[in-house]
Amino acid sequence: DIYYVSLPPPPPPQPPVAQGPPPPPPPKPKPGVIFQLDKVYYDFDKYNIRPDAAKALDELAAYLQQDPEQRVELRAHTDSRGPAIYNQWLSDERAKSAKKYLVNKGIEAARMDTRGFGETQLVNGCSDGVKCTPQQHQMNRRLEVKMLD
Repeated sequence: DIYYVSLPPPPPPQPPVAQGPPPPPPPKPKPGVIFQLDKVYYDFDKYNIRPDAAKALDELAAYLQQDPEQRVELRAHTDSRGPAIYNQWLSDERAKSAKKYLVNKGIEAARMDTRGFGETQLVNGCSDGVKCTPQQHQMNRRLEVKMLD
């Protein structure tokens, strides 16, 4: 036996639910504001990007991709161990390595300036001749981002 069944018509489409306006974007940082990126630290006497630092740089790359007009200065630092002239060179290389990483993530090189500070801007009292733990020294081996124009 074959039976024919007719299905009821589908319900009429519901009107779309009114949504409020989208939330405003977060405020754009003002030029000159400096951010220390969480977890962008360097190993002693090294300028390569560590895996833990890559995640924070990926977040910076995503931010810069959302705001293609934003320019930044990548500011790298060292701890106080070693000669000052060597630390200046090392911090320059650290800033350049961060820039290279971001370029590889699609950020235009022209949007980023680099600057090394060597051991001139320590965040704690771990200067020459002061005994500090390895963790205290690492706090100084950092990358900061300064927002430009």
